[in-house]
Amino acid sequence: MKIPHTVAMHHNRNVLKARMLSLSALICFCLIAAVQTVSASIKIGMTLPLSGPLAATGNDIAAGSRAAVEVFNKNGGIKGQSIELIIEDDKFDAKLSEEMARNLVKNKGVSALMSCFGTVSCLSVAKVAQETKTPLLGPIAGAEALRDAKYSSVYSVRANASEEIGTLLNYLNILQKQTAPVAIQDDGFGKAYA
Repeated sequence: MKIPHTVAMHHNRNVLKARMLSLSALICFCLIAAVQTVSASIKIGMTLPLSGPLAATGNDIAAGSRAAVEVFNKNGGIKGQSIELIIEDDKFDAKLSEEMARNLVKNKGVSALMSCFGTVSCLSVAKVAQETKTPLLGPIAGAEALRDAKYSSVYSVRANASEEIGTLLNYLNILQKQTAPVAIQDDGFGKAYA
């Protein structure tokens, strides 16, 4: 089924708005960090699948994040401090995501974590964020669990899985479709949508 151009445009605007909101939240946290530190740069950490089965997506996210930080730094950074983006390859492995997030916070001195990818990996990074009281901004996962009160250090900017499914069902209703095929992935991602 082809999505009408107007729906695709609306989706792209929502993605852009979500990215801008995520960047705005990042700026707010960096301002707080800037007041508390006197280093030349503010370190932000990311764990992404830069290799492995989802490398293309991870590398796209990394490229977009690097570009945004470059523009931000060219415009003076935050109170004269530049943002240093440290991106680690988690190979889309949740255990590795957790280890890398912990290393970014404990050993590399990041002030915030940003834009992990995938439900299982983001839940691992969220665990570290909560334990270390480090903000996790804009996880790229729709898991309802990331919005749970126990993850008060997580700041999600995208719709959760239920909202996404609701939007799809509304669209099917507009098309007057009575049935639709469904496939559910047998992992945290699939369970979030089931």
